[in-house]
Amino acid sequence: MKKITLLLFSVLATLNFVSAEVSYQNVYVVGNGCDAGWDPGKAIEMTQESDGVFTWTGNLYAPTNDQQRFKFLVARDWNPSFTCRWNVPGHLVITSGEEYDLYEYNGGDYDNAFQVPETGVYAIVVNFNTMKMTCTIQGDVTIPTPDMYSLYISGSALSPDGNWDYDNPTEMTITAAGVFTWTGNLYNNPAGNQFKFKNVSDSWDKTICATADNTPISAGKFDLNFRPLESSPNDYKFIVTTPGEYTIDVDLNTMKMTCTPVSLGQVLYIVGSACISGWDPGSAPQMIQIGGDNIFTWTGTLLSNQEFKFLQDRAWENSITVGDPESENVTITSGVSESLRVNTDGNDNKFQVPVSGIYTVTVNLNDMVMVCAEENVPTTFNQLFIVGDATTVGWDDQNALEMQMDGDGIFSWTGELFGKTDDNAGRGFKFLTDRTWDNSITVGNPSSEYVTINSGVEEILRVFDGGNDNRFQVSEDNTYVVVVNLNTMIMTVTEKSEMGIIDVQKPSNEIFVLDKTVRIGSDATDIIQTAGIYDITGRCLNFISNAKGSTVLADNLTNGVYIVKMNIHNEKYVQKIIIR
Repeated sequence: MKKITLLLFSVLATLNFVSAEVSYQNVYVVGNGCDAGWDPGKAIEMTQESDGVFTWTGNLYAPTNDQQRFKFLVARDWNPSFTCRWNVPGHLVITSGEEYDLYEYNGGDYDNAFQVPETGVYAIVVNFNTMKMTCTIQGDVTIPTPDMYSLYISGSALSPDGNWDYDNPTEMTITAAGVFTWTGNLYNNPAGNQFKFKNVSDSWDKTICATADNTPISAGKFDLNFRPLESSPNDYKFIVTTPGEYTIDVDLNTMKMTCTPVSLGQVLYIVGSACISGWDPGSAPQMIQIGGDNIFTWTGTLLSNQEFKFLQDRAWENSITVGDPESENVTITSGVSESLRVNTDGNDNKFQVPVSGIYTVTVNLNDMVMVCAEENVPTTFNQLFIVGDATTVGWDDQNALEMQMDGDGIFSWTGELFGKTDDNAGRGFKFLTDRTWDNSITVGNPSSEYVTINSGVEEILRVFDGGNDNRFQVSEDNTYVVVVNLNTMIMTVTEKSEMGIIDVQKPSNEIFVLDKTVRIGSDATDIIQTAGIYDITGRCLNFISNAKGSTVLADNLTNGVYIVKMNIHNEKYVQKIIIR
């Protein structure tokens, strides 16, 4: 067995050790552990000191996730290469100053290479006479930094045919030290749609890339990664999914790229079930441009539990919505900034407001952020009338039915409304601020015709200032409770039977409201058999029985109209209360 082993080792040695009589004129260092990378055409030439002896001093990089390593070539070609052990798996981490055997590698078995334990400047000596190599650390590596006065954009996305023109990158315009801009067309061609940046026109050293491979661009900010050398790891590119004209701004001080489609900033619309247009892009309200390019604002009513986003034109392509493509709908916090994105992929998510009301929405497309702030806009009207052929007075403005004022800007009315006709036309109603047609208040969307209300569902109003003279209508004859809040320009119409309201002539004097809290009874009150509080839609918020003394029925109520019903000594009491 020993003889066989010795014979096998002798054969292996004969096949892989190079005879000292072989003479090479050139030797090169190659690999991602040095500055050459794995392109044999860019392998770094060593200096010949004597026959078969070569030296080189330069940067070597310790292994990371890319397993940085190096080996040797005797021509700018892979065959043959010279490296460490080849008959066992695993690269060889050298010890500085130690001597290591060299083997010729022509393929097969394990394509191992040398690695250094730490990044630094090393001196390498290769001796083909003895087939030995030493690698000795000399000092620390000086890592290159970005050039703050020159930048080029390069990639297949800049060419209509998808070709990557390596020799002709496009120079960007410098606007400050480390700050560059470029505007032009980017293409999404099946042959190629990538781009990145570089400091030097004819070198791939000092490139600026994405932080993840094939990062799709859209309007917004992106992090950048500096690659000091062509051989550096993570050569990640940006990709174009939506072709068009873009402005690309790069700040090497913060390592950020801002991408703005040129079509952004021309016009912006708000759309969705939360606002007056609903999901009709043709009637979406246009936002007002303020404070310079790409900044827009709009003030109007938004409904809770409904959705909205933004359009760049009256179409669904490239709508602007929630910044995180993986998120669901986002409920805003008043006055807090929310991120945006052009929706080219991911969830078609939208924004929502926590409570219905009047909001000012400001969109900044430069930073791709939105702020939605609730407004306190008290109304100047102190009276309101309901009129229309859905009421008993028809369209006689002089006899319009006066609504009860329940608080500043809050009005209610209970009465009979006639349902729409069989052909879904006629029998509508709207509101007057006095008994004239000046300042009539009607359907929020000026493009709509008759709007059939759903019992208990909020509807947006507007002061009539042109557009269709549209009206509200109910689906069937019934007695309804109509509540109008002119502070938020919102109306609810609820069938009286759904609210369970019982007609009584006298309210109870055992109901007390303080700081959004409703209490019933007092120490002198007999037992309250039952008590319930309901919102304007008829939803029961709380119900108690056999309460004695002062009892909290509800607290932390939001502003609005509520109904309290009580049963004391089999006497039924109903009272409307307003929280504001």
